[in-house]
Amino acid sequence: MILGFVFSFLAALLWGTNHVLIKFGVSNLTSPLVGATFSTMTGAIMLSTIAARDFSPIFKKEKKALLFIMIAGVAASVGLGSQFVAFSFAPVIIVSPISCTYPIITVVLAHVFLKRTEKVTPRVVVGALFVIVGVTLITLGRP
Repeated sequence: MILGFVFSFLAALLWGTNHVLIKFGVSNLTSPLVGATFSTMTGAIMLSTIAARDFSPIFKKEKKALLFIMIAGVAASVGLGSQFVAFSFAPVIIVSPISCTYPIITVVLAHVFLKRTEKVTPRVVVGALFVIVGVTLITLGRP
């Protein structure tokens, strides 16, 4: 459980850094979709070298799980491309909070599709509402 928290905070730190780097890149170096492509390719190459030894078993196990993972990859790619385009049109201090409201979508979808394994508690709902309020305040308070 503690490792879950540690990696969650590491992910937040790196995603926050990532947004500033994306904004710099799409503002000064290239088009948003080229930036998203190179970003994704770099990440895929890095992760592939780490996970290479674990690839073969996934093709022998349940194919349905692999299909869901591939659909998740398509959703993530389209989401990332949309985020890069958003960074090219709007300030990072606006785009980042709005794009980071995805946990609200996750909570709703987990409640609908993962009822057996994920429990949406009142505390989670309140947290999601705070996210909505926070993003609204940031968006309305922009310069």
